[in-house]
Amino acid sequence: MENLFTEKGMKVLKGLALPEREAKMVGALLKTYHHLEERINETNALVQELYEKMPYARLIQTVPGFGQFLSVLVAVEIEDLGRFEDVSKLHAYAGVIPSTHSSGDRSYHGKIIKEGNRWLRWAAVRDKKLLFGYACSRPRCRLDDPIQLS
Repeated sequence: MENLFTEKGMKVLKGLALPEREAKMVGALLKTYHHLEERINETNALVQELYEKMPYARLIQTVPGFGQFLSVLVAVEIEDLGRFEDVSKLHAYAGVIPSTHSSGDRSYHGKIIKEGNRWLRWAAVRDKKLLFGYACSRPRCRLDDPIQLS
């Protein structure tokens, strides 16, 4: 059996002849699994609903690697692009600007700062390969397809 979290796998799990203690534990774990699966489905439906209502989210999804989830996340976190004077202000808000250390006539740029909106920073740098333009193994690099337990 490759995957116990398919319909066939669930039948196998439920049909196991286990001692009472282990059977209760498996039953409790399966209830937890089903509960989490329901919450994930609710969350995916909410993301889909927000995506359909937010034109910015649909625009953001045109960026390679951004699926519905990340598009909605970025659109919600940015809220209104008009509040940023220019792109450098947005970069600073997202926390994706390098740290700068200066001494005398020299300036050194280091890692990105740890200030700013952590969700935007995470969305921007979550995958170095995507960020730096490496090819993805899938035709369209959708790193955030809806979560599925099975």
